[in-house]
Amino acid sequence: LWAWVSGGRQAQSSICQENMGVVADQTIFNASTIADRLALGTDALRRFAKTHRLPLRLRKLTKAKLTWHSNKYPCLCVSGYDAYVVGRWMEGLLAAYEDSYPEIYTMLWASNKAMSLQYHANRFLTVDEKASLQTLGDIFLRTYMYMAHTAVHEHKFLWRVRPKMHMLCHIFRSPRCINQSVYSTWMDEDFLKKCGKTLGLTTNKTAQMISFQANCIKATRFNSFTSA
Repeated sequence: LWAWVSGGRQAQSSICQENMGVVADQTIFNASTIADRLALGTDALRRFAKTHRLPLRLRKLTKAKLTWHSNKYPCLCVSGYDAYVVGRWMEGLLAAYEDSYPEIYTMLWASNKAMSLQYHANRFLTVDEKASLQTLGDIFLRTYMYMAHTAVHEHKFLWRVRPKMHMLCHIFRSPRCINQSVYSTWMDEDFLKKCGKTLGLTTNKTAQMISFQANCIKATRFNSFTSA
Protein backbone atom coordinates (compact mmCIF):
# COMPACT_ATOMS: atom_id res chain seq x y z
CA LEU A 1 0.00 0.00 0.00
CA TRP A 2 2.85 2.37 0.82
CA ALA A 3 4.33 1.92 -2.67
CA TRP A 4 0.96 2.15 -4.34
CA VAL A 5 -0.27 5.19 -2.43
CA SER A 6 3.07 7.00 -2.76
CA GLY A 7 3.51 6.18 -6.43
CA GLY A 8 -0.18 6.63 -7.15
CA ARG A 9 -0.23 9.94 -5.32
CA GLN A 10 2.62 11.12 -7.55
CA ALA A 11 0.63 10.02 -10.60
CA GLN A 12 -2.51 11.73 -9.34
CA SER A 13 -0.46 14.86 -8.65
CA SER A 14 0.64 14.95 -12.26
CA ILE A 15 -2.90 14.20 -13.36
CA CYS A 16 -4.15 17.05 -11.16
CA GLN A 17 -1.56 19.33 -12.71
CA GLU A 18 -2.71 18.29 -16.18
CA ASN A 19 -6.29 18.91 -15.14
CA MET A 20 -5.33 22.38 -14.01
CA GLY A 21 -4.22 22.99 -17.59
CA VAL A 22 -7.70 21.95 -18.67
CA VAL A 23 -9.14 24.23 -16.00
CA ALA A 24 -7.12 27.13 -17.39
CA ASP A 25 -9.00 26.71 -20.67
CA GLN A 26 -12.33 26.63 -18.82
CA THR A 27 -13.07 23.21 -20.29
CA ILE A 28 -14.35 21.61 -17.08
CA PHE A 29 -14.93 24.41 -14.58
CA ASN A 30 -16.22 27.66 -16.00
CA ALA A 31 -14.86 30.55 -13.91
CA SER A 32 -12.83 33.68 -14.61
CA THR A 33 -9.77 32.92 -12.42
CA ILE A 34 -7.77 29.81 -11.55
CA ALA A 35 -8.52 30.30 -7.86
CA ASP A 36 -12.25 30.29 -8.62
CA ARG A 37 -11.90 27.16 -10.75
CA LEU A 38 -10.01 25.41 -7.97
CA ALA A 39 -12.84 26.39 -5.63
CA LEU A 40 -15.36 24.84 -8.02
CA GLY A 41 -13.20 21.72 -8.13
CA THR A 42 -13.17 21.59 -4.34
CA ASP A 43 -16.97 21.80 -4.20
CA ALA A 44 -17.28 19.02 -6.78
CA LEU A 45 -14.83 16.81 -4.87
CA ARG A 46 -16.57 17.29 -1.54
CA ARG A 47 -19.98 16.60 -3.07
CA PHE A 48 -18.59 13.40 -4.59
CA ALA A 49 -17.18 12.26 -1.24
CA LYS A 50 -20.45 13.03 0.53
CA THR A 51 -22.57 11.28 -2.10
CA HIS A 52 -20.44 8.13 -1.99
CA ARG A 53 -20.01 8.30 1.81
CA LEU A 54 -16.24 8.50 1.60
CA PRO A 55 -14.32 10.23 4.42
CA LEU A 56 -12.35 13.22 3.15
CA ARG A 57 -9.92 15.28 5.23
CA LEU A 58 -8.89 17.57 2.36
CA ARG A 59 -10.58 20.93 2.89
CA LYS A 60 -9.85 22.53 -0.45
CA LEU A 61 -7.72 22.26 -3.58
CA THR A 62 -5.05 24.94 -3.74
CA LYS A 63 -1.79 25.54 -5.56
CA ALA A 64 0.02 24.78 -2.32
CA LYS A 65 -1.71 21.39 -1.99
CA LEU A 66 -0.68 20.55 -5.54
CA THR A 67 2.86 21.98 -5.13
CA TRP A 68 2.11 24.02 -8.22
CA HIS A 69 5.42 25.64 -9.25
CA SER A 70 7.08 26.18 -12.59
CA ASN A 71 10.34 24.51 -11.51
CA LYS A 72 9.07 21.59 -9.39
CA TYR A 73 7.22 18.36 -9.92
CA PRO A 74 3.65 18.48 -8.62
CA CYS A 75 2.86 16.50 -5.48
CA LEU A 76 -0.59 15.98 -4.02
CA CYS A 77 -0.03 16.79 -0.33
CA VAL A 78 -2.86 14.79 1.22
CA SER A 79 -3.30 11.63 3.29
CA GLY A 80 -3.20 8.19 1.67
CA TYR A 81 -6.96 7.69 1.77
CA ASP A 82 -7.60 11.20 0.45
CA ALA A 83 -5.40 10.33 -2.54
CA TYR A 84 -7.64 7.33 -3.17
CA VAL A 85 -10.80 9.48 -2.95
CA VAL A 86 -9.32 12.09 -5.29
CA GLY A 87 -8.44 9.35 -7.78
CA ARG A 88 -11.99 8.03 -7.83
CA TRP A 89 -13.43 11.53 -8.17
CA MET A 90 -11.11 12.41 -11.04
CA GLU A 91 -12.03 9.26 -12.93
CA GLY A 92 -15.69 10.25 -12.86
CA LEU A 93 -14.83 13.87 -13.63
CA LEU A 94 -12.93 12.99 -16.81
CA ALA A 95 -15.40 10.34 -17.99
CA ALA A 96 -17.11 12.93 -20.19
CA TYR A 97 -13.71 14.00 -21.61
CA GLU A 98 -12.28 10.53 -22.25
CA ASP A 99 -11.72 11.18 -25.95
CA SER A 100 -9.79 14.38 -25.22
CA TYR A 101 -7.60 12.90 -22.47
CA PRO A 102 -7.38 9.14 -23.14
CA GLU A 103 -4.06 8.52 -21.37
CA ILE A 104 -5.02 10.32 -18.16
CA TYR A 105 -8.42 8.66 -18.00
CA THR A 106 -6.86 5.24 -18.68
CA MET A 107 -4.43 5.63 -15.79
CA LEU A 108 -7.18 6.66 -13.39
CA TRP A 109 -9.38 3.76 -14.48
CA ALA A 110 -6.58 1.18 -14.16
CA SER A 111 -5.42 2.60 -10.80
CA ASN A 112 -8.88 2.56 -9.23
CA LYS A 113 -9.72 -0.89 -10.60
CA ALA A 114 -6.48 -2.36 -9.24
CA MET A 115 -7.04 -0.88 -5.79
CA SER A 116 -10.67 -2.01 -5.71
CA LEU A 117 -9.75 -5.52 -6.82
CA GLN A 118 -7.22 -6.00 -4.03
CA TYR A 119 -9.33 -4.53 -1.24
CA HIS A 120 -12.39 -6.60 -2.17
CA ALA A 121 -10.49 -9.87 -2.69
CA ASN A 122 -9.66 -12.54 -0.12
CA ARG A 123 -6.24 -13.08 1.43
CA PHE A 124 -5.19 -15.17 -1.57
CA LEU A 125 -6.02 -14.05 -5.10
CA THR A 126 -7.62 -16.45 -7.55
CA VAL A 127 -5.95 -17.14 -10.89
CA ASP A 128 -8.35 -14.76 -12.65
CA GLU A 129 -7.88 -12.02 -10.03
CA LYS A 130 -4.10 -12.31 -10.26
CA ALA A 131 -4.22 -12.09 -14.06
CA SER A 132 -6.54 -9.07 -13.91
CA LEU A 133 -4.26 -7.30 -11.42
CA GLN A 134 -1.23 -7.86 -13.62
CA THR A 135 -3.09 -6.57 -16.69
CA LEU A 136 -4.34 -3.47 -14.88
CA GLY A 137 -0.88 -2.83 -13.46
CA ASP A 138 0.78 -3.13 -16.86
CA ILE A 139 -1.75 -0.71 -18.37
CA PHE A 140 -1.11 1.82 -15.61
CA LEU A 141 2.68 1.58 -15.67
CA ARG A 142 3.04 1.57 -19.46
CA THR A 143 0.76 4.59 -19.82
CA TYR A 144 2.50 6.42 -16.98
CA MET A 145 5.96 5.79 -18.45
CA TYR A 146 4.77 6.94 -21.86
CA MET A 147 3.54 10.20 -20.35
CA ALA A 148 6.79 10.59 -18.40
CA HIS A 149 8.83 10.06 -21.57
CA THR A 150 6.74 12.67 -23.38
CA ALA A 151 7.09 15.17 -20.54
CA VAL A 152 10.90 14.84 -20.56
CA HIS A 153 11.07 15.61 -24.28
CA GLU A 154 8.73 18.56 -23.82
CA HIS A 155 10.79 19.83 -20.83
CA LYS A 156 7.83 19.70 -18.43
CA PHE A 157 7.93 18.91 -14.72
CA LEU A 158 5.26 16.21 -14.93
CA TRP A 159 5.00 12.44 -14.49
CA ARG A 160 8.03 12.05 -12.24
CA VAL A 161 9.56 8.57 -12.16
CA ARG A 162 10.69 7.50 -8.69
CA PRO A 163 11.98 4.19 -7.23
CA LYS A 164 8.51 3.59 -5.78
CA MET A 165 7.23 3.21 -9.33
CA HIS A 166 9.60 0.26 -9.75
CA MET A 167 8.19 -1.30 -6.58
CA LEU A 168 4.77 -1.29 -8.21
CA CYS A 169 6.14 -3.67 -10.84
CA HIS A 170 6.83 -6.21 -8.07
CA ILE A 171 3.32 -5.75 -6.69
CA PHE A 172 1.67 -6.36 -10.04
CA ARG A 173 3.97 -9.13 -11.29
CA SER A 174 4.61 -11.05 -8.09
CA PRO A 175 4.62 -14.84 -8.69
CA ARG A 176 2.84 -15.34 -5.37
CA CYS A 177 -0.95 -15.37 -5.11
CA ILE A 178 -0.98 -13.50 -1.80
CA ASN A 179 -3.11 -10.35 -1.81
CA GLN A 180 -0.63 -7.50 -1.29
CA SER A 181 -3.20 -5.40 0.59
CA VAL A 182 -3.04 -7.72 3.63
CA TYR A 183 0.44 -6.43 4.43
CA SER A 184 -0.63 -2.86 5.03
CA THR A 185 -3.54 -0.65 5.99
CA TRP A 186 -4.51 3.00 5.74
CA MET A 187 -3.79 3.28 9.48
CA ASP A 188 -0.09 2.68 8.82
CA GLU A 189 0.11 5.84 6.73
CA ASP A 190 -1.73 7.89 9.35
CA PHE A 191 0.44 6.54 12.18
CA LEU A 192 3.68 7.37 10.37
CA LYS A 193 2.50 10.94 9.80
CA LYS A 194 1.53 11.47 13.45
CA CYS A 195 4.68 9.75 14.70
CA GLY A 196 6.81 11.87 12.36
CA LYS A 197 5.42 15.09 13.85
CA THR A 198 6.36 13.94 17.36
CA LEU A 199 9.85 12.86 16.30
CA GLY A 200 10.41 16.20 14.60
CA LEU A 201 9.91 18.04 17.90
CA THR A 202 12.24 15.90 20.01
CA THR A 203 15.91 14.94 20.09
CA ASN A 204 17.23 11.60 18.86
CA LYS A 205 17.97 10.51 22.43
CA THR A 206 14.39 10.86 23.68
CA ALA A 207 12.40 10.52 20.43
CA GLN A 208 11.40 6.89 20.88
CA MET A 209 10.32 7.29 24.49
CA ILE A 210 8.34 10.50 23.80
CA SER A 211 6.59 8.88 20.85
CA PHE A 212 5.73 5.82 22.95
CA GLN A 213 4.37 7.96 25.80
CA ALA A 214 2.27 10.08 23.42
CA ASN A 215 0.64 7.00 21.90
CA CYS A 216 0.03 5.47 25.34
CA ILE A 217 -1.83 8.64 26.35
CA LYS A 218 -3.97 8.49 23.21
CA ALA A 219 -4.72 4.80 23.79
CA THR A 220 -5.74 5.50 27.40
CA ARG A 221 -8.06 8.31 26.31
CA PHE A 222 -9.62 6.10 23.64
CA ASN A 223 -10.23 3.26 26.13
CA SER A 224 -11.79 5.70 28.58
CA PHE A 225 -14.08 7.07 25.88
CA THR A 226 -15.21 3.63 24.68
CA SER A 227 -15.79 2.45 28.27
CA ALA A 228 -17.96 5.49 28.98
